[in-house]
Amino acid sequence: MPKDVLDAHPELSFAYAESLIFTSDRRDPSNKRVTERTLRIAEQGFRVQKDDQKLAQVLFIQSDTCLLSSDLPTAFALAHQMLMVQPEGELHWHGSSLVVLGIEALLAGKVENARQRMLEGRVAYEADQSLPGLLTTAFFLGEISVEQGELHQAAQYYQQALAGSEPGKEELFQHQTYHGDRSSGDLLQAPGPVRVGSACL
Repeated sequence: MPKDVLDAHPELSFAYAESLIFTSDRRDPSNKRVTERTLRIAEQGFRVQKDDQKLAQVLFIQSDTCLLSSDLPTAFALAHQMLMVQPEGELHWHGSSLVVLGIEALLAGKVENARQRMLEGRVAYEADQSLPGLLTTAFFLGEISVEQGELHQAAQYYQQALAGSEPGKEELFQHQTYHGDRSSGDLLQAPGPVRVGSACL
């Protein structure tokens, strides 16, 4: 598709960026440059259109991409922006941003704030019926419980996270992860150098 067409239609730019992110190696420098540029174009277009719902989606995808590349300050700043612009009633992206901000609080040593963020994210994911989101919040709530010495509670959360490998649920997890809920699965499985409790992001 011609570049000028993509630049003139933020919806196309966003769709193109998503297709690159979810079907290719986002850590490849060439893919990363194209994705970042295309997301910026989509963000600018949605701001001009005053389309807060689409803008919130772009901001979270940008945040998720930065998180996975270990650019934590930018990831956290974008997640805060997303919460400010998202329309009322948004569930999935709301839950995903709360998880990112829960990680921010946990890394800052604000354990209770982190727990609250994760619990709020869990409520949003429950309403959205997002299995990857529920597994992600269960995992991080388990990490938070370990940090506070609540080992029995941690075990319960970890069991919930492991339940995603049960027959039937694993297929649903994979389906939701690769059909519109990739961000939550990424947060649960993301590799990286940042240690949170006993796990690494």
